Amino acid sequence: MNAKSEMSPQTCRLSSMHKLQRWSPLFLCLASHRGRSFCFALVASALLALTLPLVNIVFIYPAFTEVFVQGLERDATRIGEYILPPSLKNTELRPGVMTNRFFADIYKLEQSFGLLRVRVFSSSGEVIYSDEPTDIGHLHDKPYFHEHLLKGETYSKLIVKNTTDLDGKTVTLDVIEIYVPFLNGDKFLGAFEMYYDISERISRLETLLFYSTAAMTVMVAGLLVALLFLLKKEAAHQLERIRAEQLKDDMDRIVQHDLKSPIISILTGLTYLDEFTEMTEEQRDIMTDIRQAASRSMDMINRSLDFYKMESGQYQYIPGPMDLLTIANRVVKDLSGFAEARGVEMLVTYNGSIPTDKDAMTLEADDTLCYTILANVIKNGIEASSPGERVTVSLTNTESLQVVVHNQRTVPEGIRQSFFAKASTEGKASGTGLGTYSAKLMTEIMNGTITMNTSEENGTTITMTLPRLGPE
Repeated sequence: MNAKSEMSPQTCRLSSMHKLQRWSPLFLCLASHRGRSFCFALVASALLALTLPLVNIVFIYPAFTEVFVQGLERDATRIGEYILPPSLKNTELRPGVMTNRFFADIYKLEQSFGLLRVRVFSSSGEVIYSDEPTDIGHLHDKPYFHEHLLKGETYSKLIVKNTTDLDGKTVTLDVIEIYVPFLNGDKFLGAFEMYYDISERISRLETLLFYSTAAMTVMVAGLLVALLFLLKKEAAHQLERIRAEQLKDDMDRIVQHDLKSPIISILTGLTYLDEFTEMTEEQRDIMTDIRQAASRSMDMINRSLDFYKMESGQYQYIPGPMDLLTIANRVVKDLSGFAEARGVEMLVTYNGSIPTDKDAMTLEADDTLCYTILANVIKNGIEASSPGERVTVSLTNTESLQVVVHNQRTVPEGIRQSFFAKASTEGKASGTGLGTYSAKLMTEIMNGTITMNTSEENGTTITMTLPRLGPE
């Protein structure tokens, strides 16, 4: 025999709570403005942690290296000017004009500056001096020699350890290969080539960048940890708030359900007394008042339970033929005493004019929901108005049916973005923030829309639009 097991509502709620706890750092924090700010800061910090090392690698390191190379180029240019004897400053370099002093100065230069390689070229590109004798007499035919040096431009290249230099030879150190031209005005006399060993300097630069990147990464990591801690606290706060709301909703439904039984007993007892008991006129009036109060209480409980079904998606919407103009007039009549006590005038219009007894605005919808929506919205407009002001209810009968409720006041800045949110209220001591929330919920149940626009110039306008026909 196969047994079918079902989870109880309480078990489902507990399961949902466990899922919320598991994903709370990701989702619950988005439920509050402070949590969204923390999430934004967390994402920004994570991007910063990824970006800083890249900035060091892509921008800072090349910039430092470029400045370093430019400094060496300037030094090489001054060295070239120093070693060239005055007698040769206006003469094209060639083997026959080189002096022993020139060769001695080059040798001293190699020893003093620790140069790895030195070569001197004639104006035609022939090697006339080299620390490697086998190079002497070779002609330099590389493109960069003609593209840069013959034009009087210093040319350099940073060569990383275990890669090839400009001549295609493998170097075992980090070096800078620099070519410095000798010029007499615009005339090219020859060139001077030298290799600088920069291994130690590159190592110090890389160490500096490593420690700076590590320090920035540690600081950003500390910021990330702090933000994660704040997010966890905010998530815990939101989870507690959701638990409290869930508990309150559960208690409300239990109380509402349990209250129905005694109220039904009261109504049954009143019916029995009315049918089988002799009463005076005054007693019957008192019993009528009791019956109306009990009926209103029962109606409030039923609507509250319907409201819960709407929120949970369990409400069954069954539209029927109704007259929205009649509903609007009834709401205005029921709220007339409330408006008069506040000195507020109410006006109903139909297609821009005062409605007559022959006018009607028929559609397929739920008259109880429509009444509740209009009652909430119009009552809010009355509460927001000052004595002597008017609340206007304008009905327009077109392809879709539209009701516009207008008052001359503006919605407070703090709740404009969350006007239709649950528990959104400001400035009302007894306000629950459920009026506009329920209006939006009920309008959407009927496949309609409801919007709010507010400004200092035009006041506040609530626009509800409903389809003429209900869902098929």
